[in-house]
Amino acid sequence: MTYSAGHLAGINTRSQRAAPSLQALAGGSLFFLAILLSVGAMTWTVGGMPVRAAPIVGGILVLAAIDPRIALNALHRQCGFLLLIAGVALLAIVISLLNGIALPKLARELVEIHVQSALFLVFTTMVASVCGGTTVVLLFVAAVGVSAAFAVAQFVGLEVAWSARDTIADLTRELVRYDRSRPPGLANTPIALATHLTLAFAALLIWRQRLGEAAGAPRRFDPVAVGAIAAFSVACLASGNRSPILGAALFLAIYSAVRAPKAFLLASPLVIMAIPLAGMAFEALQSTGLRAFTTGDKSSEGRETLIYYGLQLLRERPIGYGLGFDPTLYWGDHADFLLQFPNPGPVTQFELHNYVLTMLNYYGIGILMFVPPVILMARRNATVLLAFLPYAIHIMFHNYGPLAKNDALVFTLFAIAMAPMALKPKAPAPAARPARNGPTSYLTAAYPRPPSAGPHSTSTPKRERPQWSRRTP
Repeated sequence: MTYSAGHLAGINTRSQRAAPSLQALAGGSLFFLAILLSVGAMTWTVGGMPVRAAPIVGGILVLAAIDPRIALNALHRQCGFLLLIAGVALLAIVISLLNGIALPKLARELVEIHVQSALFLVFTTMVASVCGGTTVVLLFVAAVGVSAAFAVAQFVGLEVAWSARDTIADLTRELVRYDRSRPPGLANTPIALATHLTLAFAALLIWRQRLGEAAGAPRRFDPVAVGAIAAFSVACLASGNRSPILGAALFLAIYSAVRAPKAFLLASPLVIMAIPLAGMAFEALQSTGLRAFTTGDKSSEGRETLIYYGLQLLRERPIGYGLGFDPTLYWGDHADFLLQFPNPGPVTQFELHNYVLTMLNYYGIGILMFVPPVILMARRNATVLLAFLPYAIHIMFHNYGPLAKNDALVFTLFAIAMAPMALKPKAPAPAARPARNGPTSYLTAAYPRPPSAGPHSTSTPKRERPQWSRRTP
């Protein structure tokens, strides 16, 4: 079976839309199942192995058995990312062994973080090559959208939505049950739901931009972005997540300035004048009790202490603590330092809630040597970086992020963003008709094309002199 460039690049071809093949049905179904398990059963393990990895491994084997070139193409296209994951995993092994972490725990952490990240990256690339990138994005957004819909239903008090979450917790044998103070949707925590929402938002915006680039459309303000932000904000408000809303607001401001600069400049004075009104509205919304508008809870008040505590841990051990790092186990050695802060209590029960500090304490300062290749990859795909802004803001306030904790799902987005696009060939422009009694017809008649010379001819044919004639009145 042969593949076109557009087929391998993840663009739906006409034959794909007409009749989905067996490999497309198998790959799409297993991909959707993997995303659903990642959204609703992220912590489900059997024998120490994550269950959500089963459809990924099965999908890779099925598609590779049908045609090995699908797997080879995915490995070739994502070799840079795979080498990066392998390098970070090797660093993690060295740091973890230096810190005396047991081999079973180290192996489990490597599977959950690095192996799953590589599997998500390769499998998404393979599915996009047989189903099309649009199908991959729609399946991803649909899975997250179902969880978001359950979160909104939980927010309005539908018991059936909460019962669905409890049923998932029973089936997956979750050790830690989340209370009903904040709707988590189908995810195990509201923070995980917010992570999924930011990734779905990025997937939709990235693919809209890729489709525009493939069609050669000018870079204009996409109204779909406004609709995505509205739905995204509603789900975040329902689940009580603040950082994604902040990221969405920053995204909208930058996106408007880039895509509609004239409208942005015209609206800027009005926005500046409305800032006092926005402050008054925010104070009014705080009285509603919604967590997204409150700033006095334990999570927000202890951020400063957690940041300084993370820096203190890094200063004490710059080589890092290895995989499985838990900062709540070290606060006793820094009690004198922590008593300098007005609210040291969060360090005894919360992790660092900052992606950069988490990575530095996991892998040590050695992780910085991977920054240049990451910057190089980002520069090659700079046009889609803005879509990741809500996700980037979100992980700066929480413990999720690429190659940190159990957040392999983000590599699905990297596979979409890093996929090369095969632009559709443009149709040749039609030949212009010479104007009647115009300069084109006159010059064409006056200077006819010379006869074509033979393939071995070296002489230049002489151009005939135009025959001038006096017009008769």
